[in-house]
Amino acid sequence: MKRTIAKIATLLLIITGVTSISAQEENEKKISLETQFALINTTTINPNLKFRYFFSEQNALRIGLNFEYFDQTQEVLELDGEGVGTIQSVSANNVIALGFERHKKNNKISPYLGGVLKFGFGKQNEFGSRTDSLVFINDFNYKTEVATGSFGLHLFTGVDITIYEGLFIGTEIGYQFTSAKNKRGAYNTTDASSTTNSSTTTAIPEYKTKSFSLINMGIIRIGWRF
Repeated sequence: MKRTIAKIATLLLIITGVTSISAQEENEKKISLETQFALINTTTINPNLKFRYFFSEQNALRIGLNFEYFDQTQEVLELDGEGVGTIQSVSANNVIALGFERHKKNNKISPYLGGVLKFGFGKQNEFGSRTDSLVFINDFNYKTEVATGSFGLHLFTGVDITIYEGLFIGTEIGYQFTSAKNKRGAYNTTDASSTTNSSTTTAIPEYKTKSFSLINMGIIRIGWRF
């Protein structure tokens, strides 16, 4: 009888120890790395990375990195001729987001609330070869170069669902205020047929906008906590 009790006690100690170790290992997974995908198809390349540091089981700091790039080229055909000009539009936008999340974990499901500050910078350029952007002109080229910047505040809610140990999927939706600015740019032209000044430069005025928008509709997040 004493041996049976001793064996049971030993087994309980082992189970308790394993459970404690597993819980400790789960709590020690303080860093997560994730990306997200939009269910709505777009032609814009938009990779998105997010890092989170859990300084407690309910609280996390996060850093998001987002890069958008768009490149489009179209032809301008000569009327009653075989000449071909091109217009290339190139835009890029980089965003760094710093924020905080408050989690309420329930087994494998962890809903959360939070907010981030976003800082963006980029460019909007256009290059015309043998065109003024409207019609074909054999000796005429131009380019516009505009730098962009933005600041935003994003409030959001989301959920993490653990699939297997540190692997999780989830979604997120939020409301965002954004203040954006196209800085003063330049419009440069080159006319090889000109008999006076073949090159000109004209300033492009600064342009500012402010907006409120619902964001991250239809996104799926996938990541790993380690």
